[in-house]
Amino acid sequence: MKRIEELKNSDFIISLGTFFEDESLRNIVLNRAKNVNFVYMSPIDNHLLKDSYNQFIKYEAGSEEAVLALLLNVFANHLDDKTKNYLDDLDFGYLAAESSAGEEEFEEANDLSFEASNRVLVVGDDIKNHFRVENIARLLGRVQKFTELSVIVLDEELEKKIDHFENEVLEDIDNLKSFNGTVVYEILADEKYLITSQTFLNIAKIKDGDHIEIFTKNQNYKRVVKLDTNLLGTIALLEVKEFSKDYRYKQAKIEKSE
Repeated sequence: MKRIEELKNSDFIISLGTFFEDESLRNIVLNRAKNVNFVYMSPIDNHLLKDSYNQFIKYEAGSEEAVLALLLNVFANHLDDKTKNYLDDLDFGYLAAESSAGEEEFEEANDLSFEASNRVLVVGDDIKNHFRVENIARLLGRVQKFTELSVIVLDEELEKKIDHFENEVLEDIDNLKSFNGTVVYEILADEKYLITSQTFLNIAKIKDGDHIEIFTKNQNYKRVVKLDTNLLGTIALLEVKEFSKDYRYKQAKIEKSE
C-alpha cells in the first residue's frame, strides 16, 4: 500500500474514513485540490474543505463496508470471476439506502476521475477499529487490485491489517448497525469541549456553555458544550487526548452535569 507522499503527485483524490483534522494532511489535499478533482466521503461535512472538494458523499456512521462495496462496483474496470460473482450477489439498492450513499453518487465520482491518470483513494484511521475492519480490508484489497485507484492508508496499523486480509475470501456485507439518537466523533484535543452544531443542541436538549456528561458504551466523559456554527449535521466532535480502542463514532447519552 502506498503512503501519503503519493498524494502530491495525484490528479484525482477520493477519501474515506478521515475528517482531515490533521493540518498537514489537510493542507496537502487542499493544495492538490486546486488543480485536481477531489471527492470527500464522510459522515461529517468539514467546512475547511467546502471550497475545495468537487463532491461530498455523506454516508451513515458505521457504513464504510457498504460504501466500499458500492465504490468497488462502480470503479472496477476488470474483475476476476469470484469478485464479479460476489458483487453480482449484492443488493446495491439496499446498501445505498442503508448507508445513505446513492449509487448515482459513485457514478458521478467515477466520472470526475475520467481524465485522471494518478487516481488515489485516501483511507483514514476511522476504519482501524471498525467492527468490520477485516472485511473492509478485503474490500480495499480488491479496490487496489481491480480499479485504477491507488490506495493510500494513513495509519500503519490499519495498513498491516489490509496487507494481511486483502487476498482472503470476501464475506457478505454485514447488516448495517444504526447509529440513532446522539452520536459523537473523537478528535484529538485538550479534552475540554464537545463541539456541536445547532441541530445537535436541539436533539440533545442542551445549549452552548452547558457542562455535560457523555455516556458511551465503554466510557464516560465530562465536557463543556461549544457551539460551532460552521458544523452541520447531527454528529458532535468529542475532544480526547488519545483515541479509544473502539470505532471513533459512538452512540452517546448526554446529561447536564449538576
